[in-house]
Amino acid sequence: MKAAEQGYALAENQVAHYYQSGLYSERDYEEAVKWFRKAADNDLAEAQKNLGWCYCTGRGVEKDLAEGVRWYTIAAEQGNAEAQYYLAECYQNGLGVVKDISKAIEWHEKAAANHYQLSVNELKKIREKAAK
Repeated sequence: MKAAEQGYALAENQVAHYYQSGLYSERDYEEAVKWFRKAADNDLAEAQKNLGWCYCTGRGVEKDLAEGVRWYTIAAEQGNAEAQYYLAECYQNGLGVVKDISKAIEWHEKAAANHYQLSVNELKKIREKAAK
């Protein structure tokens, strides 16, 4: 906790996970969001992706898909493969953005290039569907 209180982004993100999971304290999604935001503001892509998830699911904040997409985009542009996958899914399904299959494919390809298996699988499905 001391490292998180001193502004160390990895520690801030870990503290957020503790609050989110209830592992070492009462589960507190709002407190988790507070710590994810601190780490996200310190440019930690993992925390930015986590904050996007909070907004997309409404855990600890009011559900706001557009804000979730904004955070996913920030993390995805830094190369976070999971954020790239989530962003691709948002484009693929029109969640918080206008549905855009070409952008979905673009982000799935970036995640797949980062060895994110769910995007590899999704690209295969998209291509099989297009071939029919």
